[in-house]
Amino acid sequence: MDGKNNSYKDNFKSRFQDYKDEVNRKKAFEWLKKNLNKVKQLISDTPVSKFILEPFSGVFKTKSDIVESDVYGVITKVAIINMVLAGIPGRLGIGVFVSIGFEIWMAFKIAQYVGFKEIKSYTDIARYLGLASGVFLLIFEAFKVAIGLAISLISAVWPYSPIIFAELFVTNMFGLIFLFGFQNIIHSKSFNDIKFYQLFSMTRKLTNHQWNLVKNVANTDNLKTIGKRIKEFLVGDFPIDQKVINGEVFSTVAMAYLIGKQYEKIEGPLGEAFIQAIRLRWSTQLGETATIEEISEHFQQYDISQLEGVSNTIKGKMFEILVTDQENTDSDNWTAKMHEDESFPGSDIVFLNSETNETFEFTAKVIFLCASAIASASILMQSKSDRFPNGMGNQSGELGHNIMDHHLGVGARGTTDKHSDKYYVGRRPNGHYLPRFRNLGGKTNMKDFVRGYGYQGGGSRGAWKEYSKEIAYGADFKKSILKPGDWGISLGGFGEILPYHENKMTLDYNKTNKWGLPTLTFDATIRENEINMRKDIRKQAVEMLEIAGFKNIKSHNNKYIMGHGIHEMGTARMGHDPKTSVLNRNNQLHEVPNVYVTDGAAMTSAGCTNPSITYMALTARAANHAVEELKKMNI
Repeated sequence: MDGKNNSYKDNFKSRFQDYKDEVNRKKAFEWLKKNLNKVKQLISDTPVSKFILEPFSGVFKTKSDIVESDVYGVITKVAIINMVLAGIPGRLGIGVFVSIGFEIWMAFKIAQYVGFKEIKSYTDIARYLGLASGVFLLIFEAFKVAIGLAISLISAVWPYSPIIFAELFVTNMFGLIFLFGFQNIIHSKSFNDIKFYQLFSMTRKLTNHQWNLVKNVANTDNLKTIGKRIKEFLVGDFPIDQKVINGEVFSTVAMAYLIGKQYEKIEGPLGEAFIQAIRLRWSTQLGETATIEEISEHFQQYDISQLEGVSNTIKGKMFEILVTDQENTDSDNWTAKMHEDESFPGSDIVFLNSETNETFEFTAKVIFLCASAIASASILMQSKSDRFPNGMGNQSGELGHNIMDHHLGVGARGTTDKHSDKYYVGRRPNGHYLPRFRNLGGKTNMKDFVRGYGYQGGGSRGAWKEYSKEIAYGADFKKSILKPGDWGISLGGFGEILPYHENKMTLDYNKTNKWGLPTLTFDATIRENEINMRKDIRKQAVEMLEIAGFKNIKSHNNKYIMGHGIHEMGTARMGHDPKTSVLNRNNQLHEVPNVYVTDGAAMTSAGCTNPSITYMALTARAANHAVEELKKMNI
């Protein structure tokens, strides 16, 4: 153990000296300037970061009470990256300053988190690097025995090179030095006025915490895989493979190849859409026929901070192009479902062309599923995985159940010979609406049904149908239909259907369409409550027309079949309890919080009014929630 312990201490000392070396720090700044966008993507919560560091995703998400979550996240991610880089011979072939470059960005992010306003960009960190390395050397001299002991305790279960552990431990300590140092300055103290015992204790706690999380995944295969991905990404050889990276990641990587004049690596359908998006978006500067060489030359003039915004702009335009092309070429022949393989990197939704069987995969941090109540539920039900064998977010078993609609086709109509001096030009500007008046409390409560109904209808003048049998053609017929008749009025009931669990839809895999997708089978009908309600709707309509003085009153109660009201809802109901509902109060899937459903599927009750504005309100509310959660990095 003594030999290993000395090896660790040698690695520590070498690492401190590397950091103190001004030449290394200068190289680190130069390297960071060239690779700033890539470093930001690796350390931030981006699709490329999630893919490259996927085996360690749980480490970054797990909360720690050692330091606040934002600081923990950035320190841990940089520590893991440096740990992996330590195992790559030659540090990617460009020196130790790669790790220092990541640590500079880490220091900048920590300064932002603690509110140190003097630090406006990563270049402002330069004057504090020497102080940080000086603190390191003091620690090393004062606590070499203690450090050696800490290393001994963990090295017993650490199967890898001493330098790998050194990077993890040292990066943590650097992060905490910057944290304490910037906090000291804010409180009018010296940067290096750091309590060494506190620093060492927290570093050890943090490293132990990380080790407990990584010990099962920090195996040789994972380290090699992640190292290869980091190397490829940082040196510009990251492959544009639609099965690996697409969506918002594609535009970033493709831009790197474009600037690097590696045009052959952005060939193919997505590459064509990428170049087309640039030509359309920058048509004034470049023209719509600009060559790829001219486009590359144009973006050579942008600095690294501008290119991030450029990539996002291109991404949005690419999506618009792809969707437009699909619509123009294939009309409405596209269906969608959530990706079946939850481990599949960079894919959230699969679109299938019903004519060509072509598929496209789209990725996003947040998905709003609003395909209408039936289609949204169908997409979720088809999106099966090991975690969700009965459909995505369907742990409750309520997905596809509780189908509701508004029942109609019942009411009355009457005429009047009054107001014969009145007419209307064109069609009436609007109809009339009688709000619900049943089961509102007190005398309005009914014994044979719950909830209620409203009336929709309108008035019109004309009676040409009375003459159509006798005068079926010619000038006389034309004169007759132009002659104003009596005013007529209609009252059409619009009733609520209760959310019966028994009213459901199921996927029929024995009866699939020509693309192999399951068809839908419905088992839904109105029940005693609605049947009794319809009797009252008919009765009350006749009563109101009679009291109002209308004549020739005719009532009707036509046969109603679920769906006639075309207000389907309830198939993925909201609720507080995940055991009895699919969505939470914010319209998120209980088990998949980055998927929102805001159409009629979310409804828990139908009411008796047109629901569109309610869907709009739910969507606006959910969209605001999604934005706030993204800002907090909760999704």
